[in-house]
Amino acid sequence: MTIEIIHTRSEGTLIEGSVKGDGVYEIVRRHGFRYFPSIGQLGIRQSRDRAAKNWYINAAAAALREAGFEVNVTIDEGNRRSFAEAEADRVERAEGRAERFSGYADNAASRSDSAYQHGHQIADGIPMGQPILVGHHSERRARRDVERMDHAMRTSISEGEKASYWSGRQRAAEGYEQFRKAPRRTLRRIERLQADLRRVQRRQREESAEGSGRDVTNPDTVQELVIRHEELTEEIAYWEAVIAEATRRTASRCGPRPTSRRVTSSAGARPGSKSCA
Repeated sequence: MTIEIIHTRSEGTLIEGSVKGDGVYEIVRRHGFRYFPSIGQLGIRQSRDRAAKNWYINAAAAALREAGFEVNVTIDEGNRRSFAEAEADRVERAEGRAERFSGYADNAASRSDSAYQHGHQIADGIPMGQPILVGHHSERRARRDVERMDHAMRTSISEGEKASYWSGRQRAAEGYEQFRKAPRRTLRRIERLQADLRRVQRRQREESAEGSGRDVTNPDTVQELVIRHEELTEEIAYWEAVIAEATRRTASRCGPRPTSRRVTSSAGARPGSKSCA
């Protein structure tokens, strides 16, 4: 059996040729590989849009060969998607998570309400203040009803907590794009990316290896620096466009600034209103 370990920046690191029960998963899971149910394949987490994690790939390939598998490793760093495509995919997946979490929250809330109603139905059948009559023929049923009410209330509380948890996850997923594109956060991100780009440029000029100990004249390193330079330049341009769009929307909403002086009373401002000054 031939196992293919393939890495591209567009798809990440995936294993092809493996089937359930062939023993591959048990071997490669010790080397950073996980099973992805959504695509039905083994791969390395968070390997998309990134350079190949050769230490994981080589270790997994060596372990598979030692176990008797024939292994081919293919690494194509040039096969990548644009940053805009990657970001659009992340937003789409966040929307999918929000929809899924909403379903989880609704189901948990429904179970909580059902358990609550069930507990009250049992309680409604017991006269107010009615004690358990010890020794009476109704004792066993009365104790069972108490246990059922207790279980129903605990279930209602537990499911209510689950509903709150999944609702929070839903809100976070729904706000993913807004969170990512918040102007102040985006400006800080641009500064960090520009610093990364300057580091790459220094390495490309062979001024510094940035303490990595890597030979900056090595062809593989040169290729990686070229790709990283392209990625950073592309990502900076993307976020700068986001800032430009936010600035345009703000200017459109506020309108042109008047040239004449105005006297504005602070008492006249509505609570919660935002100034465009």
